[in-house]
Amino acid sequence: MVNGLVCGLACSQAASRNIWAFARDGGLPGSRFFGRVSHKHQMPLNAFFLNVAVQVLLTCLYFGSTSAFNAFIGVAVICLGSSYLVPITISFFSGRKEVSYGVFYKGKLGAFCNV
Repeated sequence: MVNGLVCGLACSQAASRNIWAFARDGGLPGSRFFGRVSHKHQMPLNAFFLNVAVQVLLTCLYFGSTSAFNAFIGVAVICLGSSYLVPITISFFSGRKEVSYGVFYKGKLGAFCNV
């Protein structure tokens, strides 16, 4: 239970900081409001509350229809997998020219792992 709580808080923090970054750059409606950082709390509090509101609305979807909630989560999992697949596929078919040779560069083993 502690592990789930800690992971949930970390995910909420990461999501709220993404919301804040989009708002800071003018990518969200209400950017001036959601792009603020609370000086008292040293965090993007408005973006955090927006994130919590979205989470609560998605949880309410579960109470309305478990099938709809499961379909929503299933689509999210598919989209997450696709978000990994697209850049790897582009990199692989372009000959991996943009892959930099750093500390973790694995050469052909890296290409094999990507496939």
